[in-house]
Amino acid sequence: MTHPIRILIADDHMMVRHALSQICTTEPDMQVIGQAANGQEAYCLALLLQPDVLVMDLSMPMIDGVQVARHLLVDNPTIKIVMLTVCCEERYVLEALKAGVRAYVVKDAESETLLQAIRAVASGEWKIDALVARTLLDEYRHQQTDPVVSSGLTRLSAFDLKLLELIAEGHDQHAIMSELDLPDVMVRQRLALILTRLYDEILN
Repeated sequence: MTHPIRILIADDHMMVRHALSQICTTEPDMQVIGQAANGQEAYCLALLLQPDVLVMDLSMPMIDGVQVARHLLVDNPTIKIVMLTVCCEERYVLEALKAGVRAYVVKDAESETLLQAIRAVASGEWKIDALVARTLLDEYRHQQTDPVVSSGLTRLSAFDLKLLELIAEGHDQHAIMSELDLPDVMVRQRLALILTRLYDEILN
C-alpha cells in the first residue's frame, strides 16, 4: 500500500485497546485511526472512518465480533477484518471465517503475528495459522462425506491438501518451502487460490 494502513481497534478492555494501539503505532506503515469499546461502536466507527483493517475482539458487549463482521461486510466489503480473541475452538474459527474474517489471531500470540496478519489482509491476502488451516481441512473433509454437498465442490488436489496439512501441523514458512520445493511467492499464490476456493465453496 502507498499510504499507512489505517486501523480501527475494537475491544471491550481499555488496557487491551491501548496495548494494541501501541503495537501498531510503532510501525511506520500503520496508523490507528480509532478505537471502539463494544460491537455497536465498532460497526458505526468502521462505517464512519472507513479503516483499511478492523482489528476486533470476538466477544464484546452489545454485538459480538462475528455479527459485526457479518453486517459490516455487507455494507462495506472493502474493509478487512482481523479477529483477535482468546477463543480458539474450531466452531468459533469457522463462524468467523464464514462471516468474512480474513485472519484469526489468538491473544497470546506474539505481536509480530498480529502485525503480519494486518499487513496480509490489508494487501488482499489471508493470514491463516495452524488452527485455521486445521478447521478448513476438517470442514472440507466433512463436506466431502455428504453426497449432496460434495457434488458441487471442486476437489482439492494432493498438493493443495499437503500445503494445508503442513500449515495445520504448525510448520513455518521456510519448512513449507523446503518440503514442497517451491519458492515463497509460489506457495503464497497457491495458498491464495486454495483459500479463495474454500471461501467460495465451503464457507458461503
